[in-house]
Amino acid sequence: MNAKEQVRELWRQCFNDSEEFINLYFSLRYSDDINTCIREEGKVVSALQRIPYTMTCFGEEIPMAYISGACTAPAYRNKGLMTQLLASAHRRMYEEGKWLSALIPAEEWLAGYYARSGYALSFQQHTELSTGMHKPVNNSETPLEIKKIELCKTHTKEVFNYFNEQLRSLPFCVQHTEADFHIILSDWKLGGGELWTARDGNLLKGLAFCLFHNGHLLVRELLASNENARNLLLNFCMEHYHTDHRQAKETTIISPTGENLHTYGMARIINVKHMLGLYARIHNDKLCIRVEGDNAIPENNGTFVLENGHCRREPEKGEVCHTYTLPELTRWFFNGHQPYMNLMLD
Repeated sequence: MNAKEQVRELWRQCFNDSEEFINLYFSLRYSDDINTCIREEGKVVSALQRIPYTMTCFGEEIPMAYISGACTAPAYRNKGLMTQLLASAHRRMYEEGKWLSALIPAEEWLAGYYARSGYALSFQQHTELSTGMHKPVNNSETPLEIKKIELCKTHTKEVFNYFNEQLRSLPFCVQHTEADFHIILSDWKLGGGELWTARDGNLLKGLAFCLFHNGHLLVRELLASNENARNLLLNFCMEHYHTDHRQAKETTIISPTGENLHTYGMARIINVKHMLGLYARIHNDKLCIRVEGDNAIPENNGTFVLENGHCRREPEKGEVCHTYTLPELTRWFFNGHQPYMNLMLD
């Protein structure tokens, strides 16, 4: 078997995914170029994919990679292979010009595991749980009239453009390309999900990714042009899934901003100098930062001075520096900014 076939078989061993999803992933998302793997006796026993993305960050768009499908064959676990695999992937990301890496721990305990490879809990989502019918609230002086709410049945550029516009309005957000958006919709519909659109005349004003299962309605992504459009769209969805044959007893709504935030994903800085340079272009204070402990990318270790919009490396000079490990530096960089990531086929 070639590498792709071996990774596919490893995926089947490690994940409880349908054959339909596996076919979708390996036909539309996987490629050997973004795969990192470890072989034992010629067989792939551990693998992950470095999926390229960009992220809005301090007014710029930075290159990053998302770790997908990280797994090790059962017979080869607890031997340090995943730590070795992550280090190899991070090194490759650095060489490819990525600035940041992101992943979503499949279980809570894995956050501590990934922290040992430099990751910190960073990405957040607003989560709202409702057990009753939602009531729309009009906060505008001139009410927006949503004339039509309908099911999106085809992948249209108009819908992607609205989706893209909404995500690009967020200051710290992982972005999706149009091709990726089509993969997201294919996966969403494969799992029984539906996408609803809200319009004011011919203009799109809201999108809601809805999935009903066992009496629970999940609104996985809720994007709207204003609060009134958001409430009208949400009210429609909750009424639609509260029918005689479905009876949604509770609803979970996920959206980019709000008060009830929970941590959703982790980040790791891949290129310290570039990320600190970005920070320096926004903040005028002079800072001396020392980074230590990055065994996978030694270039990230050392002393960096941020001054006059630039970041420069300097040898040890005895001046007072803030010393960080990589997870500490990542937490410091994103502190107070609520970076957002969603719809990653997780």
